[in-house]
Amino acid sequence: MSRSYKKHPSETVVDASNKKSKTAANKSLRSKNKQILKNADDVNELCNSDFKELREVSDTYTFSSDGLSKYKSKIYDKISGKYISVKEAIKKKLWNAYKYVLMK
Repeated sequence: MSRSYKKHPSETVVDASNKKSKTAANKSLRSKNKQILKNADDVNELCNSDFKELREVSDTYTFSSDGLSKYKSKIYDKISGKYISVKEAIKKKLWNAYKYVLMK
């Protein structure tokens, strides 16, 4: 995994982690679904019951980072040592791949 990289560069609106908020949301989701399972008397009632979904239990805009992540407008290029736009980085990767195919 030493050569792995982030394929979609993203950042949050406010630099904070969503980990605690997601953990709390999933914990409440699991507890509500467990209550549904405990209260069901037979299999028919269990099949007809509506289990909760994560979006019903929590709202992403109440998380600590104030919403979901957004894409970065610039990323750091290790070769040139500067920040470049995402479009330039994609063009650079495509060009390098094209050169590689031509050289074969």
